Amino acid sequence: NKSKCENQMSVDLGCQEKIRYEDYYQHVTQNCGDLNAECKCGAHFKQKLLKTHINDECPNQIVECSKCHLQMPRRDIHQNVDQCLESVLLINK
Repeated sequence: NKSKCENQMSVDLGCQEKIRYEDYYQHVTQNCGDLNAECKCGAHFKQKLLKTHINDECPNQIVECSKCHLQMPRRDIHQNVDQCLESVLLINK
C-alpha cells in the first residue's frame, strides 16, 4: 500500500530528527542543519552555522566600507577603513 510507505517514519542518523520516509532524501541533502557544508572561502561548518559565518565572518564576503562606501571582500575592509580615516585627516588639516 503506497500511502502506508509515504507515512512511514525514518530517523536521520546525523541529527536524530524523525522524518517521513518520502521527505528523507530532501532532508539529508538540503534541509538538515547538521549537514556538513563548505563555504566558498574553504571553511567547513554545520549547515546551520554557514549563514552566520557568511554574514559575520567570511573573509570573502563582499561588504561596504562605512566611510567611502566602496564594496570589497571583508578581508580588505580594515585596511581600507584605515586609509579612509587617513584621507579624512589629511583633508581636514
